[in-house]
Amino acid sequence: MKKTVLYIFSGIIFLSCLAVSSWYFLDWTQIGTAAMNYAYSQASSRGMRLSYTDMAGVEGGFAVNNLSMSGMVNIRFGTIIIRPKILTSIISLSGVCDIEFRDAQLQLGRTMKLGNGSCMLTLSPPEIIMENIRTAGELSVEGSVSFNPQAMRITRASARVVVPEELSPALEAMRNFLPLVHEGGNWYLRRND
Repeated sequence: MKKTVLYIFSGIIFLSCLAVSSWYFLDWTQIGTAAMNYAYSQASSRGMRLSYTDMAGVEGGFAVNNLSMSGMVNIRFGTIIIRPKILTSIISLSGVCDIEFRDAQLQLGRTMKLGNGSCMLTLSPPEIIMENIRTAGELSVEGSVSFNPQAMRITRASARVVVPEELSPALEAMRNFLPLVHEGGNWYLRRND
């Protein structure tokens, strides 16, 4: 019995060391290219366009420059850094990554600066879940949002949205297709399906 436990423990240590050491030697540029090719095909199949200028590997992930996604809404990132969370992905059986972005803009009738920010993204069929969203531009968002790409709709949302007073009419117009609520001078994205 002790020998079996020792073999199992040794195997776990060996696999852990192998995973950690290979993590540092991965070609993140190739992984990023494969991920962006997949994202491009998924976006195209839903009538959206995705483009970027270049990509580079960074520690634990990859950076994509001038990433633009257009469709129902248009969003552009000066730089977006994607760092996969391998252990969390394995445990949850979903793709999980930390995202950090700079110089982001959202265009919905008018261009609104999201600025710099971050979130944790989970690709868990059939949903895309964004948690711990934080942006620091004129359009500031803080909270979480879940999106069903098949149905092209927000399925759950709990986020506070802050905009300058002159952008309130733009948010008012967005209420027709987003679960936006205006309460006490503040805007919120709210939905519980």
